[in-house]
This record gives sequence, C-alpha cells and structure tokens, in this order.
Amino acid sequence: MKLDVSKETYDAQWYKMEGCELKIRPYLVGQSDFIFRDGGIVQSGEDRWKMFNYSLIEWKNVTDSNGKDLILTDDVKRKVFDYELGGIPLFVIEKNNELIKKRKEQEKN
Repeated sequence: MKLDVSKETYDAQWYKMEGCELKIRPYLVGQSDFIFRDGGIVQSGEDRWKMFNYSLIEWKNVTDSNGKDLILTDDVKRKVFDYELGGIPLFVIEKNNELIKKRKEQEKN
C-alpha cells in the first residue's frame, strides 16, 4: 500500500463563493460521527453543525442588511447555519465532504 501524506494539510484554505470568500479548515474524519452508506455520507444535524462551526473560521465580503461588514461571531455563525443563510452552510459542508471523498478515491487508486 502506498500513501502520500505529503499532500495532506491541516491548514485552512480560502474559497470564493458568490461574491464573498470563506476560510475553511478541514474537518477531519476522526472528529466526525458520520457514516458512509451506499456510497454516500450520512450525517446527523448535530454533526453537520460541529463540522460547520469548526470549519468556517473567517469570511470576507459578507455584509448585514445595511451593507455593513458582518462580523463572524458564534451567534451569527449559529444563525447562518440554522437558517441556511446564503447557502453558506451547505457550501462549507460540501467542501469538507469533497475532501473526504477525494481522500477515499486516492486510497482506492
């Protein structure tokens, strides 16, 4: 078995999303309670929250209803998640799931 650990990183990366930028760090498999079933990932709502909360560490060009910069506080992050505002929670979770799937595919090859 050949493993290339040199490509793996714990560092956060910036991703562009509809006029804003989100700094997302990987949510590692050991931190999660998800399971793989029929080729897909099954997560509880609480696990999705833990992934989102841990992974989204900063953002740029996100404003409030008055056009002022919206500071990423714990309260704001929770509301963005609970109400799926701007599609941000799904984007963050999908980025993490892409990393997980990519790693699984690399292991198969």
